[in-house]
Amino acid sequence: MSGIGFFGKHSNETKTKISEHRKGKCLGNTNGFVRGFIPWNKGKSHNVHNSEWRAKVSAANSGPNHWNWKGGINAQNRAMRNSSLRKEWTKAVFKRDHYTCQECNHHGQNKEMIAHHIIPWSKSVGLRFVISNGITLCRPCHCAFHKPRIGTGKPPMRQLS
Repeated sequence: MSGIGFFGKHSNETKTKISEHRKGKCLGNTNGFVRGFIPWNKGKSHNVHNSEWRAKVSAANSGPNHWNWKGGINAQNRAMRNSSLRKEWTKAVFKRDHYTCQECNHHGQNKEMIAHHIIPWSKSVGLRFVISNGITLCRPCHCAFHKPRIGTGKPPMRQLS
């Protein structure tokens, strides 16, 4: 059993020797921090990340220079999706369908229902706010309709009944 470790109890004398030997050593600290040590850059300003630098980097990575740039369509699309016209369209579709899912006949409230575009939002700009282009679906039916095609660019798995 030699070399594996100590399995008995230390005497008080041995405990004192071990304690004296360990004093001043940072045995539990592995990140190099030493108590009382002052870093060389403490109190110095970090000029790299000032407002001028942030503005420069932001300008360099904005618009067409951004890796995810899609030709400036996002701002207009976001404005239309968040417009009061879209909210009115959604309420009108819900009201027409009596807040009832047209697939499973679940009756719910606004947060449970989704006004789904029959002809997709991205395909026809002219039909985006036409009430007859909308149908009320509950969240599970809406997810089942799109799954697994969201984000793939592929058509839905099935057509609405």
